Amino acid sequence: MSLQFASYSVLHPWESPDKAFQRRRGYCLQYNGALATILQQLGVRPWLVFAERVQFDDGPAWSLGHTWVRARIESEVRDVCARSVENRAGSVHFTPIGPSASSVASCV
Repeated sequence: MSLQFASYSVLHPWESPDKAFQRRRGYCLQYNGALATILQQLGVRPWLVFAERVQFDDGPAWSLGHTWVRARIESEVRDVCARSVENRAGSVHFTPIGPSASSVASCV
């Protein structure tokens, strides 16, 4: 998924996740929104989660807000993020350090 989004871009925030996926550019809400749509179509129950501050493993000196996917896979709830090819369901390379992550959207 992260390979599809060849360019990290906040210059087109109005584009839907599917349009951003087609154009291969976007930011966390768009690429993880596209991931949530794909997971939903595969029969997984995903929802988008936002934390005001997360610290990425590859950039520990700075933090920023981030949106990712939380998904129920069988009986487990796992964090999933399309930001990096190293991320796996249940093993993402960031830590929320701001207020508790909260659901920002439910994908039905």
